[in-house]
Amino acid sequence: MKTEILTNGTFQKLIYSASLASSADNMQPWEFKKSDDSIEVHCAKSRLLPTDIFNMFTWISIGAAIQNIVISAEANNLVSFIDYNPSITIDNLIVRIRFLRSYCNNYLEKWLAKRMSNRNPYLPKPLKQEIISKLSENVMQFNSKIYWTTSFFDFAILSKLDANSSYIRLEHKPFHDELFDILRFSKKELEKVRYGLCFDDINVPRTASIVAKYLSNWTINKVVSNLGLSRLVAKNLSVKLRKTGAICLLTVQKSNPQSYIEAGRAMQQLWLAATAQGLSVQPYGVLPQYFTRLLFAPESFTPEHLGTIQKNKEIFYSVFPEAENEYPAIVLRIGISKKQKNKSMIRLNTDRIIKE
Repeated sequence: MKTEILTNGTFQKLIYSASLASSADNMQPWEFKKSDDSIEVHCAKSRLLPTDIFNMFTWISIGAAIQNIVISAEANNLVSFIDYNPSITIDNLIVRIRFLRSYCNNYLEKWLAKRMSNRNPYLPKPLKQEIISKLSENVMQFNSKIYWTTSFFDFAILSKLDANSSYIRLEHKPFHDELFDILRFSKKELEKVRYGLCFDDINVPRTASIVAKYLSNWTINKVVSNLGLSRLVAKNLSVKLRKTGAICLLTVQKSNPQSYIEAGRAMQQLWLAATAQGLSVQPYGVLPQYFTRLLFAPESFTPEHLGTIQKNKEIFYSVFPEAENEYPAIVLRIGISKKQKNKSMIRLNTDRIIKE
């Protein structure tokens, strides 16, 4: 009689681990299905970001969830084998994860629930090269590359670029509509739906939430943006890029789903390793997203915003020149923070991410 490798109990445990993964704007765009001794990974189309070019952040998020499964499986004496669907789309099977029993372990498993986004300022102390080298080792097993800077001059450049790009999400109507569709203005509202971006986690002044609710109206938002509020908010959010120990860029060789999934696995592995070393991490996605959109869908920007992003891209690759011929996936701010108030870990219950 064949012994069951993936029991229902183990399946539930692995899916819970997957639910703890990082995802763009906390959209958790994943679903999982038990198939004998394997797990099928699917896309939750109801939780996609409409303006996400090539669904790149969806694939990165799903890659993060897959890596959590791999880590948790190893902690339960299971080795994972990732079988990619050769024709990945949001409508069909993405990955099948097969398992075999083995005597193994993974020290990162205990950090899955402790990994969070820390949006607080970090100590202005460059990470030591030996720490950076050790963290980089976590990326080598994936089809993704990593580039670092510990220069305070570069931090200032990247902070300015982020501020000079993030405001577009308020000023450009398709991006604005998406933002206010997924924005939750209170923990109570987030707890009700259990996905989306909680306003309290953005670390802007609490009084701004009162104004922000009115900005969901495009006419009001347009008037306020013309007064410069969107740029002021973007500058406030981006200034923390100046206060860090290091900033890294993860890239891919091809702009396709499998490559972005691999970048997501690399990001999650790196993030957990950093957490295990007592480091804080915050992801920044606006520059990779807009640079990819600039390359493949420039017409989706207004002429003014297009010119801004083109200039920003040139400056960005003065910081990461070796990455210029690759595709950006995600930027991470990494350092030591005295404050541990982090992004909410309110997530969908596992029954809502299990596909029947």
